[in-house]
Amino acid sequence: MNFKVSPVVTNSRRVCALLFENSDVRLLCISVYMPYESDTSSITERQFQLSVIDTLLQQHSDCHVLVGGDFNVDFSRSWTNTLILNEFCTSADLFPVIRNESSKADYTHHSCMKHFTAIDHFLASDSLYKNAVKEQFVIHDVDNMSDHEPLYLMLELRVLRLRFTNVKHVPRPSWAKASDENISAYKDMLRVSLSSIDIPQHVLLCGDHMCCNSDHFESLNRYANLITDACVRSADSTIPTNKQRGSRGNIPGWSEFVAPLRDKSIFGTIFGWNMAGHGRALWPTL
Repeated sequence: MNFKVSPVVTNSRRVCALLFENSDVRLLCISVYMPYESDTSSITERQFQLSVIDTLLQQHSDCHVLVGGDFNVDFSRSWTNTLILNEFCTSADLFPVIRNESSKADYTHHSCMKHFTAIDHFLASDSLYKNAVKEQFVIHDVDNMSDHEPLYLMLELRVLRLRFTNVKHVPRPSWAKASDENISAYKDMLRVSLSSIDIPQHVLLCGDHMCCNSDHFESLNRYANLITDACVRSADSTIPTNKQRGSRGNIPGWSEFVAPLRDKSIFGTIFGWNMAGHGRALWPTL
């Protein structure tokens, strides 16, 4: 298939994108490099980069989407980054291809050939995942000097099988859209919310590193949930939310194919009416 290829501005050093389009298909391809899970700042950076991707999805609501790269997430591990990426995929209607029945990917990264993980992935939009994925596998080559293994994906782009589906929109904060005023308001509201939370001092001061006290465990969980709820409420109240894909009133394919025919139809109708002497009926304001 022949495509017109256009670069897409992302304003991120970790995310780049290309738009592939022809008369039948529009495909947005996004490449990412996510930070390794090390501390709070890395988690914050990951969430911001995901908001950049989310903004790209909103800007290209009439496109099929393929996101690929080093996510530094192994879906088999119960880490914070895994939870964050799973939640993002659910809300953005993206599907990890490694879960597709056509995928034979085993591992994509190794540490001195001793520890093996699958942290490089492709995420596909609904129609691509269900109708276009033909195969995915990892190329293990002894001449490869990198600790990452190439991940190979083949798509079968049959136009008649690629259909858009209506996705339930769940509004959520878009940090990429947040202004300095939004961030300042978020900090102020969060500060007030956190000040009303009682800190379980007796639990935090517990000196037993092997503590199995169920009351301590329950108190810490409750404390963590209260902090999380405060962050979510503050963001919901102060940070702009994402728009529903297609909510700007755009109909996929309208501008390229339908609008020109509509304009010709209107012109032909007006011309015919004018030739018949009924111009005033069509142009009552002239």
